[in-house]
Amino acid sequence: MAIPKQRLITTQVNMGHRKIDSELSNKHLENLLENGRNLRKSKNFPIKCRLMLNRVWKMSEAQCETIRRNTGSLPIHPYQEHWYPRFTIIPTDGITRRGYVKEVWIEVFAKSIEVDNQHYDLIDPYVHDIEQWIQGFMLDPTDSIQLLPSRKIVVKYYRPSR
Repeated sequence: MAIPKQRLITTQVNMGHRKIDSELSNKHLENLLENGRNLRKSKNFPIKCRLMLNRVWKMSEAQCETIRRNTGSLPIHPYQEHWYPRFTIIPTDGITRRGYVKEVWIEVFAKSIEVDNQHYDLIDPYVHDIEQWIQGFMLDPTDSIQLLPSRKIVVKYYRPSR
């Protein structure tokens, strides 16, 4: 009997790379993609939602030791992670036929700087940081991830109107 070929489903995206999460069932992942396909057919664009970023960083040995000493807990793993929700808009045609989000606009707040008596608005394109992972999209703040990112997602930034 032949072993059925497992279809790979993107669950996280980082700088064009994708990660397959084997802990999630294929049925659950297919449900998330079905959400995307259904939204794609609807007239509810643009879609305002939240993007969940997972930031991972490595702590130094000194930082790990300080935490161990202050908390008295067992040794912690030097890699830490934190989820950051970001307000986003999925534009018209922002979802693929398969149900992945292929384009997203992320809300940013610019910092005004002055250089040679010229004023510039400076933004930090934090999603393009190699330590950030796009986990997915939440349509309802009280629910979990409901849409998955495409591995070729286009990330654009917008500043709210003043």
